[in-house]
Amino acid sequence: MDQRTSPLITVLLKTAIPGVILFSGAVLTGTWLLPGYDWISQYISESYATGTPYGSLLRWGGFIPAGFLFSLFSIGGMLHFKRNKTVKIGFLLLCVFYGIATIIVSLFPCDEGCNIQMADPSQAQLIHQFAGLLTYGFTPFSMLLIGYGLKNDPTYDHFQKRSYFLGILAYLLILLLFSQPTGNYIGLYQRFIESIFFIWIIQCQLKLGKEVLR
Repeated sequence: MDQRTSPLITVLLKTAIPGVILFSGAVLTGTWLLPGYDWISQYISESYATGTPYGSLLRWGGFIPAGFLFSLFSIGGMLHFKRNKTVKIGFLLLCVFYGIATIIVSLFPCDEGCNIQMADPSQAQLIHQFAGLLTYGFTPFSMLLIGYGLKNDPTYDHFQKRSYFLGILAYLLILLLFSQPTGNYIGLYQRFIESIFFIWIIQCQLKLGKEVLR
């Protein structure tokens, strides 16, 4: 762990929680604004899919800036832990597969109803689907990798254990979601998964704030 933190890195490491707030706000707004939308049985992406009345507002006012902030936070983590290659790679994966991927799935919204059966999908649907798969495949891995990389630092002992627990729990829920992609509770499963990501991200920023930014 680096002993000194530059002002730039300090600012970057404070962007995670604002990203969570923007993302959560967009999810809640989409749930309230879209007529007939069922948050238990419908994906988050369906609230801003092609043709939805508030899709552009949700994407540009919530999800895209949230992805940008997650990316900045991850870059801050990479810079701060630049001497720890494992943690640095973990934050790089988080930047690409959660930060940038969140921007990509928002720039390329899925077809109306999110076309899970992939019946004559649009190019945006294909990009959206692929980016989403990468997000859920690699984001928990980045959490586990960061936790593993901090195993020899007693300062992060509890955070490391939480990273393992939350990463494994996220993978279990992702397997449940992928096992029934058209089930009645897919929206609920997805929100649980995103909540796990948010809990980890918030704890990560708070831990860094306590140990580094004070």
